[in-house]
Amino acid sequence: MFGHHDNAAMGDRSMSDESMIGRIYEAALMPERWPILLEQLATMVGAIGGTLGRHLDSDPHVLVSPGATPLVEAFIAGGYHIDNARTAPLAGLDYPGFVTDYDVHSDEARATLPVYRDFLTPANLDKGAGTVILGTASDRIILTVEGFPDREQLERAVPRLDTLRPHLARAAILASELQLRECRSIVEAFGRIGAGAAILGRRGEVIAHNHRFGTQLEDGLLEQRDRLRFGHRGSDQAFVSALSNVLATGKGASVAIRDELGIGVAALHLVPVRRSAHEVFAGATTIAVVARPAFDVAPDARLIQTLFDLTPTEAAVARSIASGGTIEDIARISGKSVETIRSHLKRVYSKTATGRQNELAVLLRGFGSPPDHDERDERLPQRAAGRVQ
Repeated sequence: MFGHHDNAAMGDRSMSDESMIGRIYEAALMPERWPILLEQLATMVGAIGGTLGRHLDSDPHVLVSPGATPLVEAFIAGGYHIDNARTAPLAGLDYPGFVTDYDVHSDEARATLPVYRDFLTPANLDKGAGTVILGTASDRIILTVEGFPDREQLERAVPRLDTLRPHLARAAILASELQLRECRSIVEAFGRIGAGAAILGRRGEVIAHNHRFGTQLEDGLLEQRDRLRFGHRGSDQAFVSALSNVLATGKGASVAIRDELGIGVAALHLVPVRRSAHEVFAGATTIAVVARPAFDVAPDARLIQTLFDLTPTEAAVARSIASGGTIEDIARISGKSVETIRSHLKRVYSKTATGRQNELAVLLRGFGSPPDHDERDERLPQRAAGRVQ
């Protein structure tokens, strides 16, 4: 819940509920529309914007409407999202409706809590409404409407928001299901080209995986009840550190996975999920792909394209570099100029967070494990059993 009211008069507040309901279900099918939907919803009730996300995390990820973006950025810059006292009461809230700052915090709390005293109240940003939506995996998504100019207008808006809430909840749950299905499709596609892959959440928990992920890590994987854990202490610590770095920087990382005797069994490549809706609705933050040392070969171009959001031409150039080719070789074989190949390679560097050809080759080699036709076990190893979506 963030608030401001300078632009509260913008937009069409006369939008009908029927029109809004249609837009809500459109956003369920097209998650990229949620920021605009939040803006329209807020404007309809006299506010300026809204958020949708997992506010209860110490490092939350939210979809933010354009009008609320500066406010959210200032909120995070001030560190108020860490142990967020404003939304903390929503953690245990079991109420199928919208509540306001006045409902969840007493006058004394709003006068003394630093988030109110030092940030929200001085700027008249302390008047918002929010609701908790239970997701499909026992997670909680919080939707807020921000920017009410006064308490009277805020309280007038709540009944109308409550009328729309069942549709908002259904749309969010549907979006979560669709995002989970897409995650499963991604790892299944990796499996078809021989790569063990999983989609991980912010803590390193497995959201979706293919059977090769478990079998290719079997000698090093200990369990994955709450997150992936590895039997070798050094590998486990390196994984936690690498995942944290991926989340902080948005750049990929690789971890050497060893068995309990310290013998290397695989490399685990971590690549950030680039579409924010995946993190909000499915909880997905990272793609983890296994590379076995025995298969240190150039990866399939389709896998490279999927992992790093490359164009087909960029993926082909990247694969050629990973195979030991030079820019001149690629230009000659493709019939393109050296300058054109350099231009493609520059964009590959940007998308893969590398800067030199040898760095790119090291990053990519090992993704391309040949298809394993042994279908004996389509689950994670028995000792790694846990919640897998």
